[in-house]
Parts: sequence; C-alpha cells; structure tokens
Amino acid sequence: MGGPALTLHLLARHRRSLRLWLTAWMLVIYLCTQIAFSLVMTYYQTKAINDFFDGRIATRLQFVEHALRPVLSTVTPSDLAPIAERERRVLSTDVIIVVLDDRGVMLASSRPTDMKLDAGARSRPGSRHAPVTQIRPPTFGAQGAGARSLRAFAMHTYDEQGSRYALVLVADADQTNAMIGLVTRVALVMVPFGMLIVAVAAYIVAGVAVRPITRLTESARQLAPESIGQQMPPSSRLAEVEELRDELEHARVRLETGFATQERFLANVSHELKTPIATILTEIQLLDTSDLPPRVRAFFRSGVEELRRLATTVDTFSILTRVRHGKLQIPAAEWCHVRDMLLDSYADCVTVARAQGVSIDVRLPEGPHAEAAVHGNCELLRLLLGNILKNAVTVSAPGAVVSVRTQFRDATCLIRIRDFGPGVPDEMIPRMFQQFTQSVNGVAGVRHSGGTGLGLEVAMGIARLHAGTITFENCAEGGCEFTVRLPVRTEPETHA
Repeated sequence: MGGPALTLHLLARHRRSLRLWLTAWMLVIYLCTQIAFSLVMTYYQTKAINDFFDGRIATRLQFVEHALRPVLSTVTPSDLAPIAERERRVLSTDVIIVVLDDRGVMLASSRPTDMKLDAGARSRPGSRHAPVTQIRPPTFGAQGAGARSLRAFAMHTYDEQGSRYALVLVADADQTNAMIGLVTRVALVMVPFGMLIVAVAAYIVAGVAVRPITRLTESARQLAPESIGQQMPPSSRLAEVEELRDELEHARVRLETGFATQERFLANVSHELKTPIATILTEIQLLDTSDLPPRVRAFFRSGVEELRRLATTVDTFSILTRVRHGKLQIPAAEWCHVRDMLLDSYADCVTVARAQGVSIDVRLPEGPHAEAAVHGNCELLRLLLGNILKNAVTVSAPGAVVSVRTQFRDATCLIRIRDFGPGVPDEMIPRMFQQFTQSVNGVAGVRHSGGTGLGLEVAMGIARLHAGTITFENCAEGGCEFTVRLPVRTEPETHA
C-alpha cells in the first residue's frame, strides 16, 4: 500500500472513530489556546521582571546620587568603591558606578572602564534632574565583564556650584535574564505536559460523550429476526442522541412489522398447503399401478417422492415459524437415546446418500456413554441431526465418506458431522444459519438441488430449544465439520 493510499486508509479509519476525532479537536483547541496563553504570559512576565529590575536600579541610583552630591566636584574612585560595594550587597549583583561631566568625559569609576555617556542620556534643557535613562549595551564596555549581560542607567545631577554631572549605575543582569529564561522554559514545558493531561481528559470526556451512541450501535448490531421484537434501550437524555434512538426504534418497528407480515404469510401458506398435499399423496399411494406400463409407474413414484418432499418443506416452514416466534415448545418430552437418534438420522439419509454416491460412517457411543440420552422431543432431535447430515451428504462429492462421531464432556454430548465437500465460503459464514442459505458447488458452480435452504436454521432453533448449540468450522484437509452440543445424562431417570 503506497503513501497516499495508506494516508487515505488511515483517514478512513479515523473517520469511523468519533471519539478520536473529538479528542483530536480538543487537543487542537487546547494547543492554540495554550500557545496564545504562553506567549501572552511570557511577554507580561518578562516585562514585569524587567520593570522590577529597572525600578530597583532606578531607586538605587537615587541613593547613589544623594551620597555623591557633596563630593561630585572632587569625586575619586576611592569615593565610589564603598558606595558600589553597598549597592552590590543591596542588589545582590555586581555593580559599577561611573561619574561623568557634562561633556560625557569620565571623571571617576568604581572599576576601570572606558565607558562614554550616550547622547540619549543627556538632560533636557531647563531641567535640574533628568529622568532616569537606560543605557543599553554595547554603548559602553566594562573591563573584565566578559560576555556577561549588563544593564546601565544614568541620571543627571548638579553639585552645589550648579555644575552638571552624569551618574551611571551599571548592574549585572544575569539574574534577571535567568528569571526570564525560567519563565520561558516553564511556558514551553507547560505545552507538552498540558497536552498529555488534556489528551487523557479529552479521551475520557469524548468516551462519555459517544457512549450513548456506542450503546445504540451495539443494540442495532444485535438486531436479528429472533430479537427484532426487543425495543431499543434508553440511551441518553441528550436531545440529539435520543432523536437517533427514536429513529432506530421506528426502523426496528417497521422491520418487525415486515417480518410479522412475512411470517403470517408463511404460516398461512403452510397451513393451506398441508391438507391438500396430504390428501393428494394419500390418493396416489392408494392407486393400483401394477397393471400400468413401467414408465407410468416411474412417473407415479416420482410424483409420490416430490409430494413427500413438498410435505416435508411445508412442515419445515411450520416449524420454522414457531421457532422464530419462540412459540415452539418441546412436545411430548422424553428421554431420547443418542444411539437411537443417530440410527434414525442415518436411516433417513441413507437413501439420499446412495443416490449421491456418498457413504455415511456412523460410530455409536459405547461403554459408559452407550445409554446417554437427551431430554426432549425425539422427532425434533432426529430432524435436527437429519438436516445437518443431509446437508453434509448433499455437499459431498461422489465417493466421499461423511463421518459421524460422538464425544462426551461432563454432561454434554458433542456430535461431530464431518464432510469432505468444498467447505463453507467466507462470504457465507455470517449467514450460515439464516433462511434460504444454500451451498454452492465450488467446482461445477451450480447450486445443489433438493434443498430449501431452511434446514440449518430449523436445526439451530431445535438445538436452542433443547438448551444446545450448533457450531461449524472449515477443516484444513478440506470440507467442513458441524458440532452439535446437547446436554445429556448417561443414566436417564426412570419413572414408575
């Protein structure tokens, strides 16, 4: 699968998951909000840190100006050194104090430096004290400062004779930059950690949001002919979800009505056909055909066989209708021996097997399980096994052998019917026990004749009626194996 095809495939998969889409949208919204919040927070925090640092420097510069005013005309580096030391302790960072005359020539410095006053730091005409002006590096240099970040602030003052001077306080801004860097890192770290937390929370919230839809999906997936009468469960108080539930319920009611109409038609047709078929079959069997030509007698035999098959089909429809509506109860329940059930089913299918050229190999239970029996209706159980056995015979090629084996596990009997036909096609597996499902000969490509496609559905209904199940699987060597599971007792109860 190529790149574009893989991308489309992944998008198609994601489109089927509303929960993932909701989670993704929440993450996108959070990411945009978090980025905007981080930028704003970083900007204002940086500005607040700088303003705080600048405010402290400006305040300390006022103290420096007050201490130096008496000695401005004769200031020396020795006068600046103790003041610079005091400011270093107060500001907790290295500082340099520089005094310049009105022309910008340095008069004294607490440390050796070649700094010159920037033009922006000069006072405005007519003002005795110029506002504090930040001198941004690299308008000056400080020996020994290396690559350290420096911040300089200047103010103009006058001595007692009225001469103008410029006081400059240079401070190490590494701590301020470290704080700004910390704020930036916190803002960056908040994004991935926040995304992780929001992703988990969004996935949970999206799960809660789509849970009613998921329940409706599961209920719709379980809709089947046998469960079509069950109402859709209440899903949510949300208007949109409840509207979807109502629409599904209306669709279910329409399907239920259609199934009921179909079943009534099926039951009426079966009932109307049963009596005339039985009458015609009886009258034909009472006819004396001994004096008729062989071709006519063959015609009568064929007619009798077809009428019997039609009668069986009508009975199957009748049983199927009762099975679907849950109205089929076990009539005349008794203990049915597994051996007798297998022998009766073999007897019903041996004629069809011979016509197909197929052999049936039945191994009856022996030993402690020889008397194993199922509590139920023997005729229905014989019909169950007969339908599966006839199906195995029908799909088998001439010369094949259909095997019937029994196995006992605790109180369960497993009857395995194995054929060597083409197996069950993948597309037929989901509807194997649905009505009108018939196998197709994979070699000849024609549908096997003689069946109605209802036998397996009837068999499954009878199995469930007797608290049993039917499963099947394709065999690696070819063919298919059906397994009938029925509850049994190895020693049937006897009543006086």
